[in-house]
Amino acid sequence: MKRFNELKKEMKKNLMVMVEGSQELQKLELIDNLERLGVSYHFKDEIMQIFRSVHDQISTATGDNSLYHSSLKFRLLRQHGFHLSEDILNDFKDEHGNFKQSLCKDTKGLLQLYEASFLSTKSETPTLLESANTFAMSHLKNYLHNLKGDHQENWMVELVRHALELPLHCMMLRVETRWYIDIYEKIPNANPLLLELAKLDFNIVQATHQQDLRILSRWWKNTGLAEKLPFSRDILVENMFWAVGALFEPQHSYFRRLITKVIVFISIIDDIYDVYGTLDELELFTLAIQ
Repeated sequence: MKRFNELKKEMKKNLMVMVEGSQELQKLELIDNLERLGVSYHFKDEIMQIFRSVHDQISTATGDNSLYHSSLKFRLLRQHGFHLSEDILNDFKDEHGNFKQSLCKDTKGLLQLYEASFLSTKSETPTLLESANTFAMSHLKNYLHNLKGDHQENWMVELVRHALELPLHCMMLRVETRWYIDIYEKIPNANPLLLELAKLDFNIVQATHQQDLRILSRWWKNTGLAEKLPFSRDILVENMFWAVGALFEPQHSYFRRLITKVIVFISIIDDIYDVYGTLDELELFTLAIQ
């Protein structure tokens, strides 16, 4: 834990330096990596301070950012509840309203555009982001199709393939974190302190989840419901996995254990209706619950 706390302190210091200086893109890239490596929850205040700074400067932006920069900014700000118009992406369209063909080889930019294209809001027409999604997906698939030799297994290829299988906003955070740690290790100029912090944090969080599961397993065994209701599915681990998906942070152990117990009973009731009970029994059971 001593090394972990040292790394966390050092990363917090780096973030505070970035608040005062550093290029906008550097800030956004660091935050993106903090989130995908599963350690952003340690730096919520610093991250929100950076986001507020970036958002406040939108009106004075020059509009000469790359597709990668603009798409990353659009996605991160929208994910965290900041309003950012989709018009930021119009800079990458030609006079006919189509995305410029010169962007076709910008794999990093296309990947961020693809991820950003899923973050439309109800108040806007989906046309622009839908066309962004179609454009980015088409060229990312072409990128994979045209790969040759050694390039078939590099880190960018893995990122693209992974995103096309399931976009980032659909991922379960802890599963994504475990996958991204291995990818980040392959990226040139990866921050070694951040990588070490992510690995230590993952192990600490995993140990907490394992302790939660041990406590829940004892509780489940003590209820005796697995023997009393043999028709019901014994899916305690799956139910806890759902709770981890909702809140994974170590300090939320009580929530995870409580919500897992609730889901267990919901699953049992579901099995009673689907598998075990007759129609007459279920009608009586429903009346009893009501």
